[in-house]
Amino acid sequence: MCDLAHAGDSITLYEHADQALYRAKRHGRNQTFRYTTHAAEHLDPARARRRGETPARTRSLAEIAHAADAKHPDFADHPVRVAELACRLATEASWPKDAVAALHEAALLHDLGTIAVPDAIVGKAGELTPGERAQVQTHAAAGAEMLKSTLSDQQVAWVRRHHERWDGNGYPDGLAGPAVPDGARLLALADAFDAMTHQRPYREALTHELALLEIHAHSDTQFDPRAVELLERILPRTARIDH
Repeated sequence: MCDLAHAGDSITLYEHADQALYRAKRHGRNQTFRYTTHAAEHLDPARARRRGETPARTRSLAEIAHAADAKHPDFADHPVRVAELACRLATEASWPKDAVAALHEAALLHDLGTIAVPDAIVGKAGELTPGERAQVQTHAAAGAEMLKSTLSDQQVAWVRRHHERWDGNGYPDGLAGPAVPDGARLLALADAFDAMTHQRPYREALTHELALLEIHAHSDTQFDPRAVELLERILPRTARIDH
């Protein structure tokens, strides 16, 4: 919810109410949030000052990332779901709370670079041409570049490398194994699992069981085997929450 005390016009009113909606989703859904300047801040103010950034800028980028996905109905809420799943994986791996929160911020913005990819390519129902695939593959590096002044170096690395593969055949840097940052490995797995289990222009959604079989088939090639083990442990809880 938002009222006119926090918005000067109808467009701002709608935008602020939308921010409150996503804050409610990030805190477990089935609840109501009222927009205020204080409640809308995603970052701790002291930490934001230390990093030379502002909560408002991070909010703006998150809204842009959401808008980029919302252009295609099949991608709606993708960043929020990926962020939630990546954080569950990190929590299962006993990450400190601050690191989990940092991963959540990066995951919400992991696809920011898709705003530089033509809509016709992002929403294409058929197979991509080599040239179109190359354009799609620019989004990880482009998003990282956009986030350099907002997120930490570690978070930027997670965004840049969330399409690297365990076997070194990913992009944009061709890193392999432990050279891929741990946050990027969890983000890659969460991104792939969410893409598999939700409808896309080029295919129907898979069940959680079929998606896990597909992921197992690519463990130790596309995905970090330890990350796959984490997913298998939390999957029953994830299935109950999302379905």
